Amino acid sequence: MQQSYLIAEHVFSHVKPGTIKFVLIGLSPYVVSDKDSPVACKVEETILENYFKLCLDNGARPVAFVLPVHSSLKNLYDADTLKLFRDTINKAARKCKADFIDLLDAKIPDKRFKDKAHFDSDGSSAISALLSAKLYFANIFSVGNILHMDNKYFDVLAKYFPNDYKSLIHHIFCRMACDDFKRLSETLSKENCMDLMARAFSERTYDHLAKLSDMLSKDDYNDLAARIFEISAEKIRRKDKIKVGFSFIYGSMWFGDDLYNLLANDERFEPTLFLNTKSGNKGRNEEALKDFERFKAHGINIFDLNDRTLTIPAQDVFFCLMPYTNSPPAPFRLVNLHLTTLLVSFSYSLSVADRGGLLNSAFYRVLWKMFASSPVEFEMLRTKNKVFSASRMVYSGYPKQDIFFKPDSKFHFDWKMARPNAKKIIWAPHHSVVNNGPLLSTFHWNYKFMYEFARESYKE
Repeated sequence: MQQSYLIAEHVFSHVKPGTIKFVLIGLSPYVVSDKDSPVACKVEETILENYFKLCLDNGARPVAFVLPVHSSLKNLYDADTLKLFRDTINKAARKCKADFIDLLDAKIPDKRFKDKAHFDSDGSSAISALLSAKLYFANIFSVGNILHMDNKYFDVLAKYFPNDYKSLIHHIFCRMACDDFKRLSETLSKENCMDLMARAFSERTYDHLAKLSDMLSKDDYNDLAARIFEISAEKIRRKDKIKVGFSFIYGSMWFGDDLYNLLANDERFEPTLFLNTKSGNKGRNEEALKDFERFKAHGINIFDLNDRTLTIPAQDVFFCLMPYTNSPPAPFRLVNLHLTTLLVSFSYSLSVADRGGLLNSAFYRVLWKMFASSPVEFEMLRTKNKVFSASRMVYSGYPKQDIFFKPDSKFHFDWKMARPNAKKIIWAPHHSVVNNGPLLSTFHWNYKFMYEFARESYKE
């Protein structure tokens, strides 16, 4: 510590007072062995006080901090030794009006140490993120310092120190009228705060927005989300070519020919279908590959996500036809998809069932737009989702039924082994009925009747 003090003294002598705003002073207990009885070396209280005073005399705020250590080292200290170490620092900090940030008990896995004395790169990032949060809580870092952190900062903090992450987000985004925001500007209003936050978050991932939906009030969350989406939409409007992506698993789920053709025939848009030809079992993969070739043969711009030789193109608007959080391809899931892309959901099925739990999931909370296929689905989303704003919902009907309302539609179906007087019934069980799935609808109850009915009718 004496050497650190002399370095600081040298630095201060070469800059004007007040140039350096704060000084981080790292402290650590260490062990000396006396006949195999480890004891902690006492902090030199006088030197520490002089260090604090040196910083204050030069207009800098002194901040002492202690980092966590490998468990094998921490176990060498008894409780009394650590208490003496901390008490000494606290006493000097109080006397000199300095700050002390104690991270010794921060829970970080031993595997995040590359050796017993040093963190690996992930460990360093985690501790840096935690220290930054503590500096914010100590009013050393400003709101602006935190909001200008990159995505990795928030990801690492949430991963290793979730409680500190939640506290940080709550402090910044739930206390709009607090002094922290007012320090950014003498006339900073809640409106200004929302704009600042929207711009800070507009290039982060949807996963961050999902976390905010759990922390903010419904009104504040939707206000912030609307501002973020408008920032993204405005950037997209200015583009010469707008890329619109569609994701689904099976070709039978696709119903977007009309929309695709409208976009493809407009020079401002570039529509792309995304399909993974290797995302399931052998049968599913074979079906997906046939779907891929069929779409391609019809001149559809389709991208095989399984082709590792290609770079997955970023999209400006992304339609997900599967209504589940993990159903989009990995590059388009909430944890990877940035808010610069507008996320849209339109279920491939006609939704008439109560899916309250699903409709309140993170996926539905963060959507830019949700197109409901039925009044039931629209009402369910409006009442079951705790934060989703009705202004982002659109009741559009079910696209696969549009053909019945087109004046020029011609219907012709070829039935196998059909006689003129035969009864024609379409019975299409959900695929889960054969593999211990969720037993959707009534297929598992009526399959025997349908089989026997068909067999007896055929005999007649």
